[in-house]
Amino acid sequence: MIHLSDVHLSYNSAVGAKTDVLKGVDLHIPKGKYASLIGPNGSGKTTIAKIVKGLITPDSGTVEVAGKRISPEELVDDVGLVFSNPENQIVSAVVEEDIAFGLENQSVPTSEMKGRVSDALERLNLSQLKKMPPHHLSGGEQQRLVIAGILVLGSKILILDEATSMLDSRGRRDILRLIRDLNRREGLTVLSITHSLVEAILSDIVLVLDGGEIIFYGPPIKFLFNDGILERLKIDLPEFLVLIRRLADEGFDLPSENVGIEEVAEALEGIHGGT
Repeated sequence: MIHLSDVHLSYNSAVGAKTDVLKGVDLHIPKGKYASLIGPNGSGKTTIAKIVKGLITPDSGTVEVAGKRISPEELVDDVGLVFSNPENQIVSAVVEEDIAFGLENQSVPTSEMKGRVSDALERLNLSQLKKMPPHHLSGGEQQRLVIAGILVLGSKILILDEATSMLDSRGRRDILRLIRDLNRREGLTVLSITHSLVEAILSDIVLVLDGGEIIFYGPPIKFLFNDGILERLKIDLPEFLVLIRRLADEGFDLPSENVGIEEVAEALEGIHGGT
């Protein structure tokens, strides 16, 4: 679904010095998978998101999205970007009008537009808020509105760029549950850029970007046990993730993907039930 091969990108600074941002990045995210991209600040994570969307053209290498090679300066309709501050992506004064905005720009017939907006409102649990001004919504509800405006256009790939960083704990939890549900129920392909290890291990695939290269690609449980990567990134695992490692060391058969609290609890219940 998303495939980058030997992608290079550099910038020229204000003084004319050349800075290499991406140095031969190879990245593959299969259709319907949920991947998380982590790495230090300034490592190029957002740059990769913009390349996949077509907002930035790399210096060299190939970019394929949904089976199609992306040409320079070609925006990819199949990809929707969600950034940290939803207010920057909301353009209308009423919820349902904001969802319809992109469809209006595409000159979608009114009858079809109403049906698609109604469907998006239901999918994102916003039906009861459709007449509300977006600035009256909570941060989590605003992010759901942004996602609804993307999905109503038929986007099959969702890129979250620190999309939960401005939310409170409840809003963060609700958005993560929503994304996982869309991924599992509808087959939405997800790339989540995050600094949160707890968020990253909820995915199918963890990717680590450092020094302009992908230095790790694999399931979250393998990431948690890769001491070399953890040391390189100077990561101290929170207690919950330390517990997961200890359980695995003790022989508990933990899931290899989506290693969250619910999955660990299910694994432990299964072990307990079988003894």
